[in-house]
Amino acid sequence: GQGNRENTIRRLCLVVRDAEHTEFDFDDLDDDLLNIVEETKNLEVSLRELINYIISENIGPDWCKGSMKDILPGSIENKLKENRKRDIEINPNLVKQGRLYIGLTLGLSKDLILKHWDSLFSQIFVIGGNKFTSKNQFEHALQHLELYRNSEVHGMLGEQERQVIKKPDQKKLAEHFIKIFNYILKDENIIIPI
Repeated sequence: GQGNRENTIRRLCLVVRDAEHTEFDFDDLDDDLLNIVEETKNLEVSLRELINYIISENIGPDWCKGSMKDILPGSIENKLKENRKRDIEINPNLVKQGRLYIGLTLGLSKDLILKHWDSLFSQIFVIGGNKFTSKNQFEHALQHLELYRNSEVHGMLGEQERQVIKKPDQKKLAEHFIKIFNYILKDENIIIPI
């Protein structure tokens, strides 16, 4: 519920502060902002599962084992390995063997989708229905939503970016992008086993 979400944000912000980042000001985290942050968490999970499903169906289930550099570029693979290492350091019981893709953030998901845009993803995100109008709009949407996701989990926002995500017009834009993603990801023609 709302209390758990706020406690999670507070706990993560303390970790960020201890890592010598600017502390997030809890007093100005309104309900709209908290809802957008929560939605970006859900979107991150849905996109990583969609990516795994689509690439596994088209390339094979071993696409994320590091041997297919044309599918999983080294820069993305290295970041996934860093994420896995960090996650295991935080929780030693967490082992993601063979599921390296679980470390996909919104930014890494965007990079991987754009790498395979023409061959695998354009028809999912752009062609037909209430979807994005172009590859550029899709990319902009994820860049915009990444700010909200980073505000909670990664603590990577400067003061200027924090002020931007609090603006009503920017929150409305984020909500609009989330609606488009939710429409696409709930499409009955896309079967994503989550």
